[in-house]
Amino acid sequence: MIDLAIKAFLSLLLVIAFISPARAFLLWVLISPFTSEYLFKTGNFPAITFDRMGILCIAISLIFNKVNGKFFSSKLNSLEKWVIIFISILTVELLFTYRPRDIIAHFLTIFDMFIIPLLVYYITKHFIINDEGGSGKYFKKLLNITMIAGCFIGLMGIYEGVTLDDLNPAPESDFSRRIGGGLRAIGGLARVNGPYYTPETFGVVMSMMFFMVLYKLNMVKKEEGDDVVKKTVHYSMLVICIVAIYFNMFRSIWLAVVLGLGCRFIFVREKRHKMIFIAILAIMFALGSWGIITEQNVYKKRISDSESFYNRVGAWMYCLRAFRENPIMGLGFGKIYKYIEHAQEAGDMIYVEDAEAALEPHETFLTILAENGIIALIPYIFILLAVLRYMLKYRSSGGDYADKEFSVALFSIFMVYFVPMFFDRTGYYPKINNVFYLCLGMLIAKLEMHGSFEEKNGKLIEIV
Repeated sequence: MIDLAIKAFLSLLLVIAFISPARAFLLWVLISPFTSEYLFKTGNFPAITFDRMGILCIAISLIFNKVNGKFFSSKLNSLEKWVIIFISILTVELLFTYRPRDIIAHFLTIFDMFIIPLLVYYITKHFIINDEGGSGKYFKKLLNITMIAGCFIGLMGIYEGVTLDDLNPAPESDFSRRIGGGLRAIGGLARVNGPYYTPETFGVVMSMMFFMVLYKLNMVKKEEGDDVVKKTVHYSMLVICIVAIYFNMFRSIWLAVVLGLGCRFIFVREKRHKMIFIAILAIMFALGSWGIITEQNVYKKRISDSESFYNRVGAWMYCLRAFRENPIMGLGFGKIYKYIEHAQEAGDMIYVEDAEAALEPHETFLTILAENGIIALIPYIFILLAVLRYMLKYRSSGGDYADKEFSVALFSIFMVYFVPMFFDRTGYYPKINNVFYLCLGMLIAKLEMHGSFEEKNGKLIEIV
């Protein structure tokens, strides 16, 4: 029944895409988080997904519809250049490491992980810049639709956390077992996954949603302080995000959210005293009730669990070994799992504090280093540096209260995207990248509308 509904939505989206691409994109943003299955297959070969068909049709419609200006600019900023270089390296390396049929299958994986998010970035940027002369209406619509989807995602997670009923069980396959798909119950605690296969995806997406809602709540209080209904709605959305993040039960996610809130402490001076006061109260409460806290399941099974960390450290050691053996181009995309598995089957075991190494590295940067070598890691790092640079540029570009608040939200969103990479390969998850690159599209659109770029001698020049 769900598959039939998603196919119906896809059919509707394809029609709307060629009539009103802007509305089609809003529909895609709303429905995409709840679609993971392949909708159609060619034999045993997965061919069509909601994300692939939806984004491609919207992009094609924009490319051939020049009413609102060009979709792809002939001048690339540094972020776009590094993303394209990174994707190109991953794609070219496939030619040296896989057979033709396998090349296609792995390219589709790269397409989902990085090319679709890049198209999401371009589409977002295009619609915001060409929105009725920069009125900001489309930005607000897109933000609202994203938050609405986030609330439904959060409610699914809360339901799973309370009932331990997995609403989206992972398919029975070697891959899904390897990535730990589906709801995970540990000692009576649920690591919920909502509409996604992996709880990690749920945690990072909900954390990004949390800071979007927080931004919108601050805007409502600033612009419509007397509107009790709107404030109640946004406070309720914020509570949904917080409870959902708790039920996700990932320490790296919790840490990232705390650090994301720390961004507000750095950039929002007038609220520092409130944050210091809340932090002092939280510390005093924790110290005063430490005995009770340490007796709780969440502390015993999650917060104080060191074995899972040592499992990861062992896998990281395999990654570093694989890098030493293949420093330039790595083992090949997606091959670190088999590398560790074959080593362990041959008796080449790595233990850290008596904990056996995991089969997956659970770390984004070391995974890139092991599988694709130093030539892929360098552009990936430059992608993140470009994001940071543009966020700082946006923060210092002036603008009104809304721009200042949104710049803080972007720093917080970057934090919850970046920190979990050190504890999982979240940088590879398509649904996470879709949301993050949507935020990047908003960022670059705002910069271009502020006149932070200009063309000179056929090149895109950043104005300092």
